[in-house]
Amino acid sequence: MRAEIRERLKRIADLYPPERVEKSRRRIDNIWKDRDPSLPLPFHYGPCHLDYYDRIYRDDERIIVALDEMIYRGFVDDDYIPGFFPGCHQGTIPEMFGAHEEVLGDVTASAPLIFSPEDIDKLPEPEIRPGGIADRLLALQRRFVEETEGAIPVNVMDMQGPAEVCAKLWSYEEFFVAACTEPELCLRFMNKIAAAFIMLWEAQRRQLGELFVPTHLWGWSYAPSGNGATLSQDGIVMVSPQFCEEIYNPSAELISDRFGGITVHSCGDFRHVLSALLKTRGLRGIHAGQLAITELREAGSVTLIANFPLERIEADLRFARREGLSCLLNVSGFWPGGEPAQWGAEQHKQCLERHRRIAAAAGR
Repeated sequence: MRAEIRERLKRIADLYPPERVEKSRRRIDNIWKDRDPSLPLPFHYGPCHLDYYDRIYRDDERIIVALDEMIYRGFVDDDYIPGFFPGCHQGTIPEMFGAHEEVLGDVTASAPLIFSPEDIDKLPEPEIRPGGIADRLLALQRRFVEETEGAIPVNVMDMQGPAEVCAKLWSYEEFFVAACTEPELCLRFMNKIAAAFIMLWEAQRRQLGELFVPTHLWGWSYAPSGNGATLSQDGIVMVSPQFCEEIYNPSAELISDRFGGITVHSCGDFRHVLSALLKTRGLRGIHAGQLAITELREAGSVTLIANFPLERIEADLRFARREGLSCLLNVSGFWPGGEPAQWGAEQHKQCLERHRRIAAAAGR
């Protein structure tokens, strides 16, 4: 083990002793399993240093930056549990079908493969291609484990959902039109993507074993094993409830059936399709990128994962407790500005005072 990693792991072990991690794990497990209302609601703060989704780091750089993130935020006792996240590459599943990877600065995309409905049935079978994006991300996950000797769990990569991959291989406009004129063809298209999603999820679960954390919602979140899969469906903000139920839900259900449940993410305001989304077979959770807890009351017994700005978090936590909602709240805007390595006593004091107020609102 490299000295720079060994040194950081020691600091992480001191900041996150087993009793701290176990308390957070119990609170998070509770919102998915036991639903004991006497336990405090779990919450955590967004990242203070690591760019989880939008930047592609070199592998060796990402390991160090991720370990530093764990250290910088460790003085505040929220429900963050240390874990590695390999990132989000938009071209991961498209490349499994042969789409050319396009590097655009710090992010990747993929060139389209579908130019007409007839091309859908010509798609090859998906595969994890040597040297491709999926293969490289799997290698990064293995490197996380090897370089830390299994000291830190590893989250699943963000692979995007079937409809979003269809749009990358074609375009949203063409895909949505074809789904209305040739729905059976587009359902076959979605099922092909779902098969690739399942293949890549299984590959990660096999190679990581007990270190596998089955959520990318968010990359700094924890979810218990056996909790099903997590899936992004950003496009539902643009469709009708009927379209969501007839086109989006079937492929999500294929994935749900395979893994024993599913948690679905969408950014934006998707309230108009919430009732259709709730009909997804095996739906265990909803990850709302921008909706408030007060706008998700209809979700009922489904676990909610939501993102809220600092100024609203105390009121939202009190609302969730009063309504008996099962939720994990992420607080954005929590950390002071500037580089975490340069924070002094004043910044730490400010964070601890904020944390005490939020912890009280959560019922701690």
